Amino acid sequence: MCTIHLKEQIRQSLHSQMSTFSKDHPKIAAVVNEELLIDAAAKEIADDPAYLRTMIAAKSAAHEAEEVLDLVQRLVTRFLWGLVL
Repeated sequence: MCTIHLKEQIRQSLHSQMSTFSKDHPKIAAVVNEELLIDAAAKEIADDPAYLRTMIAAKSAAHEAEEVLDLVQRLVTRFLWGLVL
């Protein structure tokens, strides 16, 4: 199953971009509450159509990957049985 910890991904992205943001907007950066910012971003992103489409595609890809792994396991089992029969 494909999962994403949205708030953690937002936190990492925020940390990577905060230096530039702070230089461009020092007064805003000085008063920003990180947790409130993350919560607000998570709510907005969770409703974004592009995010929703991407998550559906990722779940589908994860399901297909699981099917491939199951198939490989069955084929290896058959191969091993072929060695002794």
